[in-house]
Amino acid sequence: MANVLKCYFKDAGGKEISISYNYVKDGLTGIVVRNLMEGMVANGAIYAVPPVELVAAEVVVTSTTPISL
Repeated sequence: MANVLKCYFKDAGGKEISISYNYVKDGLTGIVVRNLMEGMVANGAIYAVPPVELVAAEVVVTSTTPISL
């Protein structure tokens, strides 16, 4: 199984911005994720239009079942 952290923000114009991190560790807390997201808002270095507001975050857990061909 793989865990993906998805973080959602809004920019100054209200447009939604998202970013995903693959293979995150189990047991992430809201405090850890909020600190990460607030750091991204404070830095804003990787976005053409930087995020200004936190919207949501979620961990998506996926599993893969191989299919014999």
